[in-house]
Amino acid sequence: MGYHPETLVCSFPPFAFERDRWIKRAFFRLSPWIGFDIWHIDPEKPGTGNRRDDSCGWFDRTSGPYADAVAEILNDKDIIQTIANTVDMEVFWRSAYLDDYPEERRGWHRVKPADALALTLMVGRRLEHARYWAARRSAAWWRKPFVRKHDMDGLLIDLALNPGDNLAPSKDGHRDYPQSFILLLAASMHRQIKPWWKHPRWHLHHWKVTFHLVRNLHRMRQRCATCQKRLGFGYCPTQSGGKLHHGECLCTASGKVGGAGASAARRD
Repeated sequence: MGYHPETLVCSFPPFAFERDRWIKRAFFRLSPWIGFDIWHIDPEKPGTGNRRDDSCGWFDRTSGPYADAVAEILNDKDIIQTIANTVDMEVFWRSAYLDDYPEERRGWHRVKPADALALTLMVGRRLEHARYWAARRSAAWWRKPFVRKHDMDGLLIDLALNPGDNLAPSKDGHRDYPQSFILLLAASMHRQIKPWWKHPRWHLHHWKVTFHLVRNLHRMRQRCATCQKRLGFGYCPTQSGGKLHHGECLCTASGKVGGAGASAARRD
């Protein structure tokens, strides 16, 4: 199951205007008339190294300039064994939010934070070191002085210790974890150094512009699937079951359904 190939590039009026009250009043009152959105439509090409619904690489999963470094590490049996040994030291990590679950489902197996940090720094620095020397060897003599190493320590620490989303490894569900761990790390580092002008948001030939005025004029003719009244100009409806509804109509209908169900349950 994939994601929708449309990604919002920018909107006018921009959301940053909400911080200033007078700009918010001036622009957002005019938004139904002068506003527009720019969307990036992914062509969904296969064989790009990314997901088919993200073939342009909005969230790039390729290794980029680290591809040769990844191949070098994957051929190094010593570092692969080091990764495997570290993952073998995983512990059962309990969660305070899962106390109502059975004992065996109150957490998951993860590598301890200290081991995850050491592993991420070791592999990440090895990747950057290999990329730097490969770029320096292949560069022309006049470009060698401009080849620099990138400081990746901040990114690597966040990848290892971010409390919400981290790369603390676990062998559960990963048949070939060392390879997947290295590829995830290389992709994250690639996104860090990828030039801004290579981001898919600048693929002008994939842009689609939608104007708020055209959409609002269309909404004037559309009817609410609940009350059958017109949605109205500038109204932001709620979608449910593939149909558009007034927010209050949908809430009222849901309450009636819930009340009928409760009454039926009491009668049973």
